[in-house]
Amino acid sequence: MKKTTKTKQNHYEIGREKFFETEERKAIMKSTEDRSLADQAKGRLTWQVRWMLVHLAMYSGLRVSEIVALKIKRVNIDTKEPYIRVYQGKGGKSRDVYIDSELTQHLKEFIKVKQVWDQSIESEAPLFAGRGGKLYTTNALSLSFKEAVKSAGLRTNLSIHSARHSYATLLYYKTKDLRDVQIQLGHSNVAMTTLYSNIFPEQRSRIANAILDEDEKPSFKRTKKPAGKFKSNKEAEDLYRLQFAARELNRILFEEGDKNRISTDLPNKELITKLREVSKEIRWENEGEWAADDLTDETRKVLKDFNIKS
Repeated sequence: MKKTTKTKQNHYEIGREKFFETEERKAIMKSTEDRSLADQAKGRLTWQVRWMLVHLAMYSGLRVSEIVALKIKRVNIDTKEPYIRVYQGKGGKSRDVYIDSELTQHLKEFIKVKQVWDQSIESEAPLFAGRGGKLYTTNALSLSFKEAVKSAGLRTNLSIHSARHSYATLLYYKTKDLRDVQIQLGHSNVAMTTLYSNIFPEQRSRIANAILDEDEKPSFKRTKKPAGKFKSNKEAEDLYRLQFAARELNRILFEEGDKNRISTDLPNKELITKLREVSKEIRWENEGEWAADDLTDETRKVLKDFNIKS
């Protein structure tokens, strides 16, 4: 009788407890930058280095081992498309990680000020240099990041690897492109990257509200948040309003299952384009007025705010 063996599979999961939520991300960025400015005024290095570490970890998705090994020559910030060259990362693989303009500027300033601290900026010098210009250990940078978490008053289970998870969730939420996220993170298998595709808090909240029937959904007037509440997440609020208008135009113009119905899963720009196309079905009576009597004031305002007209 043939003996069979069971292969034990690893079931790796990424829950909300493992990454910075939107407000937590903002809190650690602001707290660390504020303390960096205070240290700068007093001529101290600790928080200036820590601010660079936090900014890099949160907005590059680099592993702590990759940050430790990062040399000046691999920080390509004077090119048209700035990037960091990760040399022999996990599994001995190298990759280019493209970075945003804010992080690029911070890296430029940090490298420039290293000279003031009498630290080498030669091509082979480490970006983060310990005593005698030697590399930090992964534990040293991990503990430094933990101090930033503590200073910001955040959950103690957040770590420098949480920053990598946070970067991945945010990048996927903004791009909706798993392949791009896979390349930036250096995943050998896209199956790992898919773990980040459905856990962004604001996105999950929107999906949860989709269960309500149209007549159960509150109007904007009853749910309007205090002034300034949405300034930090305007894109999400715009999307919510555009989806509201799309559902109402679908109700007025189309039958269920009609192929011309507007999909509310589209990103903001595409949703605006689709609304412009569909809105031509409702003629203008007078400037600023729609012919459809049952078009609510909320949807009229959305169409006006986004300059959607026939």
